[in-house]
Amino acid sequence: MWAGPAIIAAALLTGLLISLGMHAFGWPYLVCFILSALLTTLFVQARGLFITVSSVPILFGIITPITAWSVSRAISLNAGPRFSTTAIISAIYPMVQHFPVLCGTTIACVVLAILRLWLLKRQQKLKEKALLEARRRDQAAERRNLETAGRARRAVEGAPNELSVEELVRRNREARERARSTTRVSYVDRALSPDSDLRAARAERTQRYGRRYQEQAHPRRRSLGDDLYQG
Repeated sequence: MWAGPAIIAAALLTGLLISLGMHAFGWPYLVCFILSALLTTLFVQARGLFITVSSVPILFGIITPITAWSVSRAISLNAGPRFSTTAIISAIYPMVQHFPVLCGTTIACVVLAILRLWLLKRQQKLKEKALLEARRRDQAAERRNLETAGRARRAVEGAPNELSVEELVRRNREARERARSTTRVSYVDRALSPDSDLRAARAERTQRYGRRYQEQAHPRRRSLGDDLYQG
């Protein structure tokens, strides 16, 4: 948050050194001041905008007289008193002379800060709106899932209670009848199998041989029985 004022102060001190090297207070100092103020306002974090913008005129008002006084002391041939009236006036005069530069730079920094804050608030509102829509969709999906699960649970839990005793007895009787019919069908299938045909043929042949034996061994008994049967 304090990076903006520190960068502006460093740029002004750089302009001071350049002015001492050139033995003149001119455009290098002003260029360093303008560029540092605008760039820091443009790239500093949002929470540091107020401190950065408010430090622009303060730092200019502190370092500019020091730079003018240093340059005037460097170019003066007769080194008079360091804090004479002439030295003080020569130190304050550049700040008054370049006040329009200070005013224009400060206004530009204020406009940039306001524009950045407006854009950040707009972007934040868009993000909050998107998050709110996503949260609403998630809540709706979760609500649908809960309703579906609740209906399924109620259907599973309420199905046995909805049936009466008569209905349960009837369903039990039908189940027993289906089981019996399945058993009878299995017996019929078993009787119609090839093994059952073979057993039936063998039984028929045995009965035929038995009747023939009875006819040969007891003919009178057979005739008497036939007479009785016919009578």
